[in-house]
Amino acid sequence: RNMAQKTYKVGDFNLSRDVLAEGFGGKIIKAHYVPHNSILAVKMISLVDPEKKAAFDNEARISHVCKLNQNAIPIRKIFRHENHGFISMQLFDTTLDRLIIHKKRLSPKRSVSYFRQICKGISFMHHRNIAHLNIAPHNILVSVGSGRAFVSDFGNSFFLETDQKISDGQFQLGTRGCEGFQAPEVLVPGAFYNPVQADIWSLGVVLLCMISGYFFENDSVAEELSAIEGLPP
Repeated sequence: RNMAQKTYKVGDFNLSRDVLAEGFGGKIIKAHYVPHNSILAVKMISLVDPEKKAAFDNEARISHVCKLNQNAIPIRKIFRHENHGFISMQLFDTTLDRLIIHKKRLSPKRSVSYFRQICKGISFMHHRNIAHLNIAPHNILVSVGSGRAFVSDFGNSFFLETDQKISDGQFQLGTRGCEGFQAPEVLVPGAFYNPVQADIWSLGVVLLCMISGYFFENDSVAEELSAIEGLPP
C-alpha cells in the first residue's frame, strides 16, 4: 500500500492508521504535521461519550496550564474535528513501563534520574493546584538518548480552581488512577482523601517499580500493601 492509503487527513495533520497505544482515554497514533513537516504523536478521543468528552476538556485545560512545565509532555496543538478531540504532542522513544519490561529493572542511577524529573513535573502541577491522580509508568514518556522523562495524560487529573490550596483539602474524587499504583485511600468507595498525598504514594510505587522491575497489579488495599511488604530487600 502507498502512503496515501495508510493515512487520512484531518486539518493540518495526516493521521496514520497504526495505533501506538490505546486505553480508556482514547488511542495514540502517529501523525505528520504538514505545516512544520514533522512527525508527532496524536491522542484521539471520542467526544460522543460524555465521560470521555469531560476527560478531553479536562486534559486540554490542564495542558494549557502546564505548557511551561519542562517535565510534562510538550503539547503542540489541541483541536476538535467532527465527533473527536485531538491532542498532538511530541513523539518519544518509549514509555517507562516498556523500558522497565525491556531492561527487567532499571539501575539505581537511572531510576533516581527519571524519578527526580517526574517529581519536578508533578511538583509543578501541585504548585498550580493540580493533582495528577494517574501517575504510573505507562504515563511517563522517555527519551532514552537524552535521559529525559516527561509526565503525560491529564484526563483524570483534578484542578482545584479556588483560593484553597489543594494540599490542604480532603475531596471526594472517586477511584482514579492505574490499578496497582493508587494510594490505598483512593480505593475506598466514597472516601474523602487528599489528592496530593495520593500522588506522592503513586510516585513512591513508580520508583519501587523502576528499581525492582515489579509491577503491582492487585486492586485491593490489603493485597497492595501485602505485595509491597512482601518484596525482597
